[in-house]
Amino acid sequence: MPESYLSGAELIEQIQKSPYSRDLVGYHGQPPEVKWPNNAKVAVQFVLNYEEGGEKHIEHGDEGSEQFLSEIIGAASYPAKHMSMDSMYEYGSRAGFWRIHNEFQRRKLPMTIFGVAMALVRNPYIVEAIKQADYDVVSHGYRWLHYQESDLEVEKQHMEQALSVLENLFENKTIGWYTGRDS
Repeated sequence: MPESYLSGAELIEQIQKSPYSRDLVGYHGQPPEVKWPNNAKVAVQFVLNYEEGGEKHIEHGDEGSEQFLSEIIGAASYPAKHMSMDSMYEYGSRAGFWRIHNEFQRRKLPMTIFGVAMALVRNPYIVEAIKQADYDVVSHGYRWLHYQESDLEVEKQHMEQALSVLENLFENKTIGWYTGRDS
């Protein structure tokens, strides 16, 4: 056996004594008591992420195309227009939003929009539909980008821009924030 071999008991002791930054325990099986309106047992929120036109793209000044959360397995960022990626994003704004919106309107269901500010500016028809439907709007950032390793001032500026743009588009009705990507 190699010298580094530890028994089960030794491994347990080592793991339990080592610092660990992730919370895998939560409420220890005892979550806080939550009281929903009308004593409902379940609360459901329908959310539509609107990112089309705010993603990584050379036309937005980025070095390459989007690669995150696509239908293309192993998608790589291209230093040019990525026609397949563009097509997927464009489908969302041209058809996907409207199919979901029309169905929610037909059924008289509320919805929350997690909206990327730059994306919403690019489609005033969708902005108008969101206003007419009186959907809740939550900021989803100014751009649909990873910020984990970006300059803190750039991220702060984008947050301020997002809030300012959304406040202008929706007459100060933005109700929250959801970054959605690494920050």
